[in-house]
Amino acid sequence: MNHRLVRIRKLTECLAGMPDFWAILLALAFLALNLGTLGDYGMSFDEPSGMDRGRRTIALLQSMISPDSVDPSETQVISFHPTFYATWNYLVSEFLVRFATWDRIPAWHFLNLITASVGLVILFYLGKTMFNATTGLAAEIFMIFFPRFVAHAHYNAKDIPVMVLGMLTLLLLILALKRGRTKYWVMAALSFAASVTSKLDGLFLLGIFLVPWLISRLGYPSKTRSAEIRRIGLFLYLGLLFIFLFWPALWINPFHLLQGVSHFSGQFNRFDLTYLGQRYPIDQVPWHYMAVHLMAVTPLPSLLFVITGTIGSFQIMSRNRTRFEHWLLGFWILFPLLARMMPGALQYDGMRHVFLVVPALALLAGLGFHRLITQLEKRARVAFSGVAGCGVLLVWLTWQIVQIHPYQGSYLNEGVRLAVPSEKLGNLFDFYSWGTPLKEGADWLNANAPLDSSVSVPNHLPTLESYPLRKDLRFQITNHTDFTILMGWRKDLREGFDTAPIFSARCYGADLLLIYPRPN
Repeated sequence: MNHRLVRIRKLTECLAGMPDFWAILLALAFLALNLGTLGDYGMSFDEPSGMDRGRRTIALLQSMISPDSVDPSETQVISFHPTFYATWNYLVSEFLVRFATWDRIPAWHFLNLITASVGLVILFYLGKTMFNATTGLAAEIFMIFFPRFVAHAHYNAKDIPVMVLGMLTLLLLILALKRGRTKYWVMAALSFAASVTSKLDGLFLLGIFLVPWLISRLGYPSKTRSAEIRRIGLFLYLGLLFIFLFWPALWINPFHLLQGVSHFSGQFNRFDLTYLGQRYPIDQVPWHYMAVHLMAVTPLPSLLFVITGTIGSFQIMSRNRTRFEHWLLGFWILFPLLARMMPGALQYDGMRHVFLVVPALALLAGLGFHRLITQLEKRARVAFSGVAGCGVLLVWLTWQIVQIHPYQGSYLNEGVRLAVPSEKLGNLFDFYSWGTPLKEGADWLNANAPLDSSVSVPNHLPTLESYPLRKDLRFQITNHTDFTILMGWRKDLREGFDTAPIFSARCYGADLLLIYPRPN
């Protein structure tokens, strides 16, 4: 038995000695598995408009080179959304469609998956740089097994890029502080600009970095602080310059950035949503909406490690108030959440708008896991039990993802599903996958609708038309069609049908999408 334990310990030490290799291998495995399921995921409501922004940006650049080659109407800026990532996503997808003969929706998702997979490696190195390799590797694993990350890695071309570029910015800023080399400040400025020009939430990175830096440097000699202030000034100057370069709309109107911040800070959208059984206008949702959703979509084992890591982080900060890394984790979570808890702030789509904080939660979970491993290493027998426990944990987290494929975007954790009946899930939490179940409706129509059928989709007709549908299918706005597709939350429209649905896409026993035949 002792020889077996010795062999296990040697094997564990050998594997533990190659964390960089495992981090990259895990990211490649994540990418390969998800490329294999690329065609399973539907399209989010925002993807067509994102592609349109990319197309218009290319047209604008072409018009600057050759004004007569582009219709001026194609170059008009139609929204305040930044366009850096949208432009690259458009270019990559158009290449795949035209030259590799990919279907359009999988092509739209390819760059997202690449970006998310690279983000896993960045998360590992961020955890390794801030704390240790074990924390970084554990954080990467917790991110891989975060079900909503799996889904959004396919179809979220706004929040995933800003999250990944945000991680890269923070990693480069930390390296700049530790090593004091100008190249890291320049690269951080580039990454920061790419983040902001992918989604304006990237501006949160300034507070996430600068406030912890200021707190941790209060006891430093003034000469050291002055040197770092000069370098931070360089970072801010270059960041602003690169933002201008990366966002062509600013070349026409330099105040477009400020107008965008003002636009998205105000009442740019109006509709009602259901939360905890009540209907609210999105500017009157209770302040705890976003935090509750974050907890509701985090698997319970992962949530337990987040809590353990948070307790440990607070203990370290109470003993040493200058621990920059722990302050950074705290403000990384606080700033994006606090901005959406303010009175009148718009809240909707569950936790989708705060994907920026998910890596910080993963790092806290990694800290909690590292604490556990440290305790288990003290005794070989306990360590052996710990390895077995980790295996059971991975199997459990894998099942959380597999059981609802491809609706990980509707994931709610074990505790929520135990406490809430399936038919009430949509009344209490964001549950409807941001429009992606429309793929199931499109597939059903292609396979089952009679020739020359008419179809209506209240409020979401343009999204359905983006799918590869049969050419004989006719789309109309009126409800007097052969088939009507309703998203699961449109319970108000179900009363208009005196027949049962002939198709439904379901998750956890609840309806995500329904298809009704023509009413009698």
